[in-house]
Amino acid sequence: QEIGLGRGGVRLLRALDLRPAVYHMNEGHAAFLVIERLSRLVKGEGLPFDAAREYIAATTMFTTHTPVPAGHDRFAEDLVRRYFGDAEEWVGLPWDRFFALGQAGGAQEFNMTYLAMNFAGYVNGVSKLHGLASQKLLHAFWPGLLQEEVPITSVTNGIHLATWTDPALARLLRTGQEPVAPAHFAKAGGLDMGKVYEVRRAA
Repeated sequence: QEIGLGRGGVRLLRALDLRPAVYHMNEGHAAFLVIERLSRLVKGEGLPFDAAREYIAATTMFTTHTPVPAGHDRFAEDLVRRYFGDAEEWVGLPWDRFFALGQAGGAQEFNMTYLAMNFAGYVNGVSKLHGLASQKLLHAFWPGLLQEEVPITSVTNGIHLATWTDPALARLLRTGQEPVAPAHFAKAGGLDMGKVYEVRRAA
């Protein structure tokens, strides 16, 4: 699935003649997209690995969502070798260097988050607190930095209430025809629960 999402996703965009200015990896699941891009630059265009990596980092973002180690996909070497044992032919790196792209802090497994961060010029969590938790969780990737120096920032997830609130629920919350706003939700506890149920059932 992750090979299909990452490598296949890049190939699909090319087949559709779409040329993104920036690639965004949402969690490590799509991180193999950097390998597909690396292959095109190194083997296809003849760029040295370091130059290709620098270009990819300048055009790649990574968002981590999961504040616990179990949420970051890791694979044993034998499984990675089964699908990428020929990587030297199409990525231009010997096996040890290729496998190291998904390692940090003495880890033995191939970590998709580490692979993503190896090629992302911008890394963020999804709230201020999550950004801090990610700095702690992923500190091993930047062993030379203090935890608070780890370059993971945050972009707080949110929604646009006016377009994400069901119109029928908005009618229950607001007093007139004005767009629904955060202040309207302050009175949500006082709504007639029978009417709220009807709105939910209809939705």
